[in-house]
Amino acid sequence: MDSEERVEVIYVRIVIVMGCCVLALGAIVFRSARMSALNPTSIADKPEWSVSSGYTPQNRVVPGVMIASIKSVGDRDGELSVRCSKIAWGVYVDTRLPPALEPGTDNFTVAYAFDRGESTSVVARPTGTVLYIGGAALVRQLLHTSRFSFRFSTYEDKPASLDFDARGLASAVTTLRAACPARGI
Repeated sequence: MDSEERVEVIYVRIVIVMGCCVLALGAIVFRSARMSALNPTSIADKPEWSVSSGYTPQNRVVPGVMIASIKSVGDRDGELSVRCSKIAWGVYVDTRLPPALEPGTDNFTVAYAFDRGESTSVVARPTGTVLYIGGAALVRQLLHTSRFSFRFSTYEDKPASLDFDARGLASAVTTLRAACPARGI
């Protein structure tokens, strides 16, 4: 091979290597765009928990109660709230649907999970569409999770679920702690 043919072969190899690099970079960009489409909320934009004083989701005035709440993500409407008073902390879910009560009781069995882990079943007692599902221990667990999934059966006995982006709760709880001397959080 003469020098001119060598230059052409080297040139072709460089073009092939550059083409492979462009394809690899395109694949990386495509995967990145696909992952951000699957998880539209990034770490930088934590959801805002609304903090209020003395109101429940049904807009009843309850003096001495502070509430931090957030709306569900996805296509089903619901609300997760952390409430505190002088004596206790509580976690409530407003399903916006009447629950399916267990026959002969006022009880309602629900399940929840953190960050897609093992689910925990609890018996809840509904007040309208709002369910109390746990106290200070559950608040402490929520402080260390980013996703909270809540599963229940509707009054039509159809399974339903609500998903919440729980990030950002720590700053809301800081506000609640200042107003609520209840211990445990």
